[in-house]
Amino acid sequence: MSRIQSIRIQFPLLIGHISNTSGMEIVHKRCKLKVTSSVPKYKNVFDTIDSVKNVPKLLLHRLFPDVRYSLWIDGKLKLVKDPYQLLERFLWRKNVRFAISRHYRLFDVLEEAEANKAGGKYDNASIDNQIEFYKREGLTHYSSAKFLITSDVPEGCVIIGEHIPITNLFTCLWFNEVDRSTSRDQLSFSAARDKIRSRVLFDN
Repeated sequence: MSRIQSIRIQFPLLIGHISNTSGMEIVHKRCKLKVTSSVPKYKNVFDTIDSVKNVPKLLLHRLFPDVRYSLWIDGKLKLVKDPYQLLERFLWRKNVRFAISRHYRLFDVLEEAEANKAGGKYDNASIDNQIEFYKREGLTHYSSAKFLITSDVPEGCVIIGEHIPITNLFTCLWFNEVDRSTSRDQLSFSAARDKIRSRVLFDN
């Protein structure tokens, strides 16, 4: 959890929502949890499990428009702390709106793309096309010149956010990149982030 980087977002923008979805509610201490066992209406739309996973991961505010805060944790992790402690540690204490875990080793999207190809994570030609498109849009290697940005590659296994219009817009842009190219969200995070940064103020 120490690798989580926080992003402060200002200048709220407007975005629409779709209707709420039903789900079982569990009230635990101060938290109300929404439990959904599947997202069946998306199974025929996306061709990989990563694509299906990105719907609740990045578009949670579209599924549950009344939620104020959310915490995404990949299935490989286990939540052992009170969620309020995580909100306090990574959002409220730093007065930020969005926090995401950094990749444990890589900071450069171009290196992450090569690692994805070497690991057979996705079709190599699709990854190459995605990266070449981002290069034409201005993607460069990560360097200290990008500071205060501490990494271009998230791990994405932990996402903590306050659902205000600008953070919702950011995750919508991120999802659009995932949907348009490959489902490897690590490759498209910085592209969506930089689109927002070109219009509003980010502080890490």
